[in-house]
Amino acid sequence: MIYLGQPYSHDNPRVMERRFLIGCGVMAALATRGVRVYAPIGHWHTPAQIFAMPTHAAFWQADNLHMLTKADEFHLLVLAGWDRSVGLKWEFEQARRLLKPIKTVKVVSMQMQPNANDGKQWTLPLIHIDEANVDTLIRGFEHGADSQQQGPGPGEAEVIT
Repeated sequence: MIYLGQPYSHDNPRVMERRFLIGCGVMAALATRGVRVYAPIGHWHTPAQIFAMPTHAAFWQADNLHMLTKADEFHLLVLAGWDRSVGLKWEFEQARRLLKPIKTVKVVSMQMQPNANDGKQWTLPLIHIDEANVDTLIRGFEHGADSQQQGPGPGEAEVIT
């Protein structure tokens, strides 16, 4: 099983929703390849919204650690703000502590397409998975913690149109 970590929390609820949708797209792309995936954002965003559950990382740490221990690999979804995400940094550190193989996932394209029912449907994203350079990710988290940058970081284009 793949544990898919990604940035989520943000002051703007629209950014959180966008991150949720991108994460769900990656989950779907992996599932259609026969890969089992657990993604806390994909699994818990909707119940948290419906039942007014906490969305901050600290609330979810025990559940996330449990699922990380069960996972075969940790995949880090590179989205704008990944290097400033407290929850993602914690997941990454736990995956390292548990000696999980770490990979990065980048979305190459993901678009809305018209359909017969409501006029909108997401296409499965085209994704690229790489072996992670752990030292580069560590430096990214260190840099991100000091950064007030709000836009995409290096190599982090906004990909949804």
